[in-house]
Amino acid sequence: MSKKAIIAVSFGTSYEETRKLTIERFENAIEEHFKGSPVYRAWTSGIIMKKILKRDGLKVDNVSEALEKIKAEGYDEIIVQPSHILEGIEYEKIVAQLNAVKKDFKSIRLGNAMLHDDASYAEISDVIADIFSFVSDEEALVLIGHGSSHETDSSYEELEAVMHASGHENYIVGTIEGELDIKRAISKLKELRPSKVILAPFLIVAGDHALNDIGGDEEDSCINMLKDAGFDVECILKGLGEYEQVIDVFLRRADEAKEI
Repeated sequence: MSKKAIIAVSFGTSYEETRKLTIERFENAIEEHFKGSPVYRAWTSGIIMKKILKRDGLKVDNVSEALEKIKAEGYDEIIVQPSHILEGIEYEKIVAQLNAVKKDFKSIRLGNAMLHDDASYAEISDVIADIFSFVSDEEALVLIGHGSSHETDSSYEELEAVMHASGHENYIVGTIEGELDIKRAISKLKELRPSKVILAPFLIVAGDHALNDIGGDEEDSCINMLKDAGFDVECILKGLGEYEQVIDVFLRRADEAKEI
């Protein structure tokens, strides 16, 4: 008789407060959704896992380590759901770790990341419009994602295009480390001339990047660069993982998980 287990995979964070609000919310929702099946935590950031092990004595498994435990405990049907936004470098790590051991299990199914195809852009465009429905047409919403050297970095611009096509031309997507930098966002804002800018992270957790690169005190933080450009800015430092609408997206991805 088959035994099913779930792995809830996150990038990870060293900030305990946002971990509880986002990653643990995701994990708890997965556990509630798949009642009767154990849920294992795994993270993909080796740097963060090492940091909290040294600082807090907290050991978090990577995907390979979680799979070893699952195999030892007799589970042979696995569903793996990441809470990643893109299917980029971190997602490819997950795929590689699953492929390395898939012969050891009867079934391994993997859910997609938040953004992965045309339908997902439309879906997330609607989710963003729902979450930020309070942003008026005279205001602008600037969402700042991480960005990537991976080809999937183009997903941010594709999402922005879909949001514009759906009537939200006052929604702008920027990134910290990708092609769509804050200077591009400022250029677009100068064309829009909004009464106020709502600045928010397009990140699952509101950790280091949100607190420093987006809403920090440094002169090159997003909020300060926007203010220096003459805009009235309201910064909302909530990770996407704090919103029920986003958690629901990942539950749908888990239900649609495909055999690797």
